[in-house]
Amino acid sequence: MKKIKNYLKKYWVYFVAFLIPFLIMVIVYLSQGIYWNSDTSPLLGDGFHQYVIFDTTLRNILHGSDSLFYTFTSGLGLNFYALTSYYLGSFLSPFVYFFNLENMPDAVYLFTLIKFGLIGLTAAISLKGIFKKIPNFLILMLSTCYSLMSFATSQIEIKTWLDVFILAPLILYGLHLLLLKKNRVLYFTSLSILFIQNYYFGYMMAIFLIFGFLFKQHGILKIELKLF
Repeated sequence: MKKIKNYLKKYWVYFVAFLIPFLIMVIVYLSQGIYWNSDTSPLLGDGFHQYVIFDTTLRNILHGSDSLFYTFTSGLGLNFYALTSYYLGSFLSPFVYFFNLENMPDAVYLFTLIKFGLIGLTAAISLKGIFKKIPNFLILMLSTCYSLMSFATSQIEIKTWLDVFILAPLILYGLHLLLLKKNRVLYFTSLSILFIQNYYFGYMMAIFLIFGFLFKQHGILKIELKLF
């Protein structure tokens, strides 16, 4: 019990960074009459017309109906891995195994909440790692602002793309460590996962990292946050 208390005391900011956006999104959904097993569906736009269908297909494949690499459920068949890399490339996608067609909207609801929490968590990890002296209240404020920014919330109907916002802070933290020659693993692992999960955002991130490298390494704009 003492070890648990010490662990929570040391890392409480990360738990709170996860909980704040998670709970805010719960409240936002509640305001729209959306909750677990509610009559109002969280499925919007492409989420209703495409993504929940692909989630159900993946669920059936995981239960043995087809192959993860090729499926005959559409026309003469299609490359399911290629479809996955755009529509289903997510950490949480395999967990659709535990849902069925009737409660698939609940899976979308739960996964969306968890992803917003994870966005806040990875942002806090990145901020804490890059700016060693940054106060915890500022970490929580910035991570919450990042997780609930309009660019992220506008992707709520395409829940798979929310994973990009989870990985982005880790990639930037990895770049920071790489330039300091402290660690290569985080950068290459997180960026590789992004390309595997979502090549569409992957190439955008690669272009952004070029400018990030120039900014950090060659001092195009040398502004040091000396307070942090």
